[in-house]
Amino acid sequence: MISSISNTTQIYAPSKVAKTTAVSAYSDVSSAKPLGRMEQMQEKYKDVYSPIPPKYSKEIEDLQVSMMREKYPDYLPLEQALEKYAVKINIDNPQSKEELAILQKEKTAKIVQEEGENYYTKGVIDPVRSAYEQEVINKHPNNLWDRPGVSVSNSKELASFYNAGVYEGLESGKSLEEAKTIAGHTVRSFMDMSDYYNNTIMKSTSHFAGENIEFTYTNDKPINYNNRIDLREYGFDMEVGTTNIYNNEQSMIVSIQRKLDYYNFILTNQDTVKSKYDNLDNFKTNNISFDEQIIKPIQERYKPESELALSIFSQYKIFNSVDIRV
Repeated sequence: MISSISNTTQIYAPSKVAKTTAVSAYSDVSSAKPLGRMEQMQEKYKDVYSPIPPKYSKEIEDLQVSMMREKYPDYLPLEQALEKYAVKINIDNPQSKEELAILQKEKTAKIVQEEGENYYTKGVIDPVRSAYEQEVINKHPNNLWDRPGVSVSNSKELASFYNAGVYEGLESGKSLEEAKTIAGHTVRSFMDMSDYYNNTIMKSTSHFAGENIEFTYTNDKPINYNNRIDLREYGFDMEVGTTNIYNNEQSMIVSIQRKLDYYNFILTNQDTVKSKYDNLDNFKTNNISFDEQIIKPIQERYKPESELALSIFSQYKIFNSVDIRV
């Protein structure tokens, strides 16, 4: 469902880049071969979670639309709703935020005058409708990283990682919604999202800055220790929120384990770390304590996500081959 469609703008990405021809972790495996972790989890949780497929499917989208229209005849899939109700950004001569707001208001008013108010022009969320749409999507998920018009070259790997994250969350006793939430956060933290950001978000917003902005990962970027906690004397040349990204399980395992060692050092040596923190003038946030700024984010976000990512890369083959790990 689209909420507040009158405030939504759409930009159309270039044609999709060539995809890898490597065999996916989702490929069928012979009954003579041992089931990998992914296949084991798919079987175990088949009545609980429907995994994101490795590729976008027009058939799945059509099924979603058909099911929604049985109950809500005016339903439109995202791209069609944006096409009809939202103002496109002019890439050659991009409008300002103010201009876009005026154009959107005019377009919405014209549609209301011609057709009357409806779910999209009012921009009001119907919780019952929203819940039903989510139910349909949960039962029949599609790979939206791979959808037409979005050039995300590693969409298959992103789906594999996300599914593995959900399964590992379920294995640890989390509810399905909890498992999906942390899996989503962990994808964004530990997988290469540059194609997704650059070909969707950046293309639709970078013109506001007056220039094209490109998102890139820079591994081993030097840290300015004039305004960051310096624990190099204890063997840690890193900072809390930075994660290196590699398209290789073993490299990610080594990197994440090192990051977990760093987090554990901070949590078990808080007095030492706080003394370093107290000497920083440019890093501390006004009215936020050391515990709120450093300790709680590690405990509640960074460490749990790192542990999940380590579990995934240790037990699943995410990149470019059949998952044969047990």
